[in-house]
Amino acid sequence: MLFQSQAEQLITRALKAAVDQADRQRKEQAQKQLAFYENEFESYIRDYLNKNYINAQARTALGVNVVRKIVRNLAMVYNKDAKRSIEGSEADQAIFAEIETSASLAVAMKQVNRLSKLLGTLLLRPVWRGEKMELDVLTPDILDVVWGDTPSDLLEVIVTRNDPDGQASAVTFSRWTAETFQRLDYRGQILEEYPNPYGRPPFIPVWAEPPLDNFWLPGANDLVMVQEAINAILTDLLFTLRLQSCSIFYIKGSPPGERMERDGLTIGPGKVIFLPEKADIGFASPNAPIDEALTAIETLMRQAAVTNGLSASSVNLKPSEESGRAKLVGNAELEEMRADDLALFAKYEDQLFDLFRTVWNAHNPTRILSPAAVLWCEFYHPEPSQTPFEKTRNWRELLDMGIMSKVDILMALNPDLDREQAVSQLQQTQEEIKLFSDEPVLPPSLSYFRPSGVKGVADGPEE
Repeated sequence: MLFQSQAEQLITRALKAAVDQADRQRKEQAQKQLAFYENEFESYIRDYLNKNYINAQARTALGVNVVRKIVRNLAMVYNKDAKRSIEGSEADQAIFAEIETSASLAVAMKQVNRLSKLLGTLLLRPVWRGEKMELDVLTPDILDVVWGDTPSDLLEVIVTRNDPDGQASAVTFSRWTAETFQRLDYRGQILEEYPNPYGRPPFIPVWAEPPLDNFWLPGANDLVMVQEAINAILTDLLFTLRLQSCSIFYIKGSPPGERMERDGLTIGPGKVIFLPEKADIGFASPNAPIDEALTAIETLMRQAAVTNGLSASSVNLKPSEESGRAKLVGNAELEEMRADDLALFAKYEDQLFDLFRTVWNAHNPTRILSPAAVLWCEFYHPEPSQTPFEKTRNWRELLDMGIMSKVDILMALNPDLDREQAVSQLQQTQEEIKLFSDEPVLPPSLSYFRPSGVKGVADGPEE
């Protein structure tokens, strides 16, 4: 029995060590992904230089952010903010309008879409803070999670709060279960504990794609590797250019004399150098592999884009304007990815609304968000680019078919207007048209200024 007990302890200890090591690696990778996205990769370039070069301190770290470029191109759910409305009472609508404003949902959800592409997995936490609702976006580098039969079944969440000054003794942990909340110090001693008022861990998991058998998805590891390769090429190229930026003077075939060894050799205009027979003098031209390095960088960027569903032109080194629709047109893979993302984020929006309601009602018992209230979320869909003439023709056809009204056209021209405002503005426009309808109006073909004395065909013959 003693041997069996010791064996169980050894197995448990080994398993815990393996899990801890895996968690450390996962958190370090998430930190690296965030650093590369936020342009904080100089320390990683320094590590590369220290490992590969003796004179690492003499070299300048150089990088260009490819991770951010591609991640932002992939995150297309919130190119424009979704339109959220509540089916419920006026009180429900007013409460959600407060939540949407105080939690900055328009900004937060766009960030969530991007970070999910970067990190693979996030947690959202609606929190009652400062007498208002806010939304925390929690990244994997500060999270530990225990889940049940499926990754979406959260049983326990631990959030690490690191000390800004880096002191390990000041680190604290927030531990949430369905029953309790605990705040612990760096040794695991309980500093604070109370029953969980929400009856569940107040978190919503967000994934870049539906998980299979693991809560943590790898995120943009491939982009980080491409970024590291590009940074290495650029850093080495800069050093090479510095060494070979000027031609090198040489004398070939002439052994140094005593004075040359003692004082060195000075050259310049007006100087004369006597060379022995068969000696040669000249300047060696630099041979920095600039074109090869730039070609390698562009190839890496294009491969990273294409393997992630983007077109190669999306990472063109030449600046260009590309609309959301332009990214999608002719790219069936990207269109399919966006459709999958829309389905995922429609579910996340619903789950987030339910959790907002739970947290709000727990802290506002006299002004609750009704259980019957339902969120309607309409995502933005990019439309094909059209000329003004094409838009006008399409609108006229839809008007003739009875599918669209003039109010709809006015709202399309000015998205900031709601329907009531658009009706009021259209009525005002119609009244102004009637007011000035008695004044003579030139035909459309003659509505442009013409030089004095020049007559058009429609003016008729001269008297």
